[in-house]
Amino acid sequence: MHRNARITRTALLLLLCGLAPASARAQAQVDVAVADEAYVNEPLHVQVVVSDFETCDEPQAPVVADADVKYLGSGGESTQQTIVNGRVWSSRSRRYVFEVVPRKLGPLLIPPIAIVVDGKRLATRPQNLTVRASDAEALARAEITCDRTRVYVGQRVHLVMTLRIRAANAGGEMLDGAAMFRFVDSGGFGPFPLPTEYDTRSVVGGDGRRYPEYAYHVQTDYIPSRIGPLEVDVAFDVKYPTRFRSGFFEPQAVAARRLRIVPRMPPTEVLPLPMEGRPRSFAGAIGRYKIDVHAQPTELRVGDPIQLTIDLSGDGPVETLSPPLLASDPALNERFRIPSDVPAGENRGSFKRFTQVLRAKSADVTEIPALEYPYFDPEAATYQIARSAPIPIRVIATETLDEQDLGGMPAPAPPPGTPAETLDGLWGNETDQTALLATWLEIEPWQVAAATVAPAGLFAIVWFPAALVRRARSDQGGRRRAGACRNARRRIADAANRPTAAERAREIGTALATYLADRLGEPAAKVYGADGARVLAQRGAPPDALKRWTDLVAACEQLSFGGGSTADVDRLAAAAQECLAQVEHLRL
Repeated sequence: MHRNARITRTALLLLLCGLAPASARAQAQVDVAVADEAYVNEPLHVQVVVSDFETCDEPQAPVVADADVKYLGSGGESTQQTIVNGRVWSSRSRRYVFEVVPRKLGPLLIPPIAIVVDGKRLATRPQNLTVRASDAEALARAEITCDRTRVYVGQRVHLVMTLRIRAANAGGEMLDGAAMFRFVDSGGFGPFPLPTEYDTRSVVGGDGRRYPEYAYHVQTDYIPSRIGPLEVDVAFDVKYPTRFRSGFFEPQAVAARRLRIVPRMPPTEVLPLPMEGRPRSFAGAIGRYKIDVHAQPTELRVGDPIQLTIDLSGDGPVETLSPPLLASDPALNERFRIPSDVPAGENRGSFKRFTQVLRAKSADVTEIPALEYPYFDPEAATYQIARSAPIPIRVIATETLDEQDLGGMPAPAPPPGTPAETLDGLWGNETDQTALLATWLEIEPWQVAAATVAPAGLFAIVWFPAALVRRARSDQGGRRRAGACRNARRRIADAANRPTAAERAREIGTALATYLADRLGEPAAKVYGADGARVLAQRGAPPDALKRWTDLVAACEQLSFGGGSTADVDRLAAAAQECLAQVEHLRL
C-alpha cells in the first residue's frame, strides 16, 4: 500500500512538472566590464552588460573627470537557454561599449552608468582605476617619410610608411612578425597597401630584457589636394596582446591593450600653384609632359569628320589629366569646327588617350596645326608648354566633286527601239497599266503558311542555342561560385607537391582566400589573411565558423613565415578541408 502511494505521488509530481511553465527568466541585472589597467592617452573600453531583460534603453554616457568619453554603440547581443529539472531558463544579454581616454596620471573614477531596463532605472557599480604612464611608443609606432620637403597641390609625391611592433611574450615564447601583424587593424592604412614582408632587430624593453622588434615597410604614390602642411589620412589601432591561452596551433590572445597609432611625419609644406605666368589654356597638369597627336583620315572633303587621337604622357599623375582645351586655340578654331563636349579620356598605363572629332571649314586647310598642352613644372617652378607636330592633310571642296570622286559611273543609254520609258534616271520601266495588270502570280495557301511560320521557327532554332551560350558566357560570377569549393579542395591537395612546408602552408592560405573570393564574388586581395574573417563577419557567419577560419588563417601565416614540420602542414591541410566543408554550407 505504501509502495503504491509513493508511486502515485511520484507520478503526480512528474505530471505537475510537465504542466509547469516551459521556460522562465531571472530578474534583470546590470553589470560593468573594464580592463584592470589604464594608461594615459590610450583608449579604454568600458562595457555595460545587461542580462535577463525584455526591454532596454541605451545608457547615458558617464562624465569622467580628466578623460574623454565616447559612446561606441551596442557591442552585440546573445541568448542562452539552460534546462534545469525539466525547466527551460532563458538568458538574454546585451553589451553597450564606451571608450574612455584618460588625459592624466593618477586615480580614475568611472561613476555609475545609468540605464533603464524593463521600465526601471538601474546603474552599474563605480569603478576605480589607476592611470599609469603609457609605454605605447615602445610597443608600436609608425612614421611616414616623403621624398620632398616642399611640394605643390596636385604634384605626385612618394611616401614610405614604416610600422614598428615589439614582439609580445606568450608564456616565454616571442611571437613572430606574421603573428604580431594579425593584431593590427589595417583598415586605417589609407592610401598604403598591406605589407608583404618585414625585417627584425633586437631592442631592450623597460624590464631590461631583449625583445625582437619587427619593421613593416609599405610605400605608395600620393597626390596632395590641400594647401598647408602635408597630411595623410592614416590612423589605425593595434590590439597589443598582454595575456594568452593555448590555441589551435599557437597561443591565442585573451587580453590586449588598444594602441591608437597615428604616424609621425616630418614637416612638408604644400604650396599653391602660382598665378604669374599661368597660360589661359592651363588645365591643371602638374609634372613634365609631352603630347602626341594622330589624325585619321588625312585626305577628306570639306565637312568630313577627322578623328583626332591625343596621347598625353609624362612623369606626373597621367590618370588625372584633363584634355587639351582645343576651343581656346585660335589657329584651330579658325580652320576647324570643334565640338563643345569635353572627351572623357582613357587611361593606358603610362599615358592617357583622348579622342576628338574635327571638321575642316574650307578646302584651303592644308594641315592640323601643332596642339599645345600647358603644364606646371614643379622642379623649375614655372609653367611650360608641350607641343605636338603639325599634321599635313588634303581637303577637297564639295562643289567640285566629279563622278570619279563620288565613285559612280555615267548611266548607260537604253537599247535602241525599247518601248520602256526612262523614269528618275532608270530605264526599262513599264508604264502601260493594262500590261502591268495582265501578269500576276497565283499564291497557294501552303506558301502563305510557310512564309508565316518558317521564319519564326528558323529564328527559334538559331536563337535558343545562342542564348544558352551567351548566358553561360556572361554568368562568370555563377561559374566562380559553382567551382569555388572544388577548386580550393584540389588546390589544397596539390599543395602536398610543394618542396617545403612553408610553401605548402602558403599555398593552403592562398587556396582559402581564393575560395572566399570566388564564393562571395570579391577580389582576392579583399579576403586574404585576416581580412577574410572580417568579410565573413559582415556576411553573417556564426562565431564558431569565424573563430575556426581565423585560427586556420593564423596557422597558415605562422607556418608560411616561421616554417614547420610536414606533420604540422598535414594537420593544417586536413583542418582546411574541414573548414571549407563548414563554410560551404553557410548562407553568406
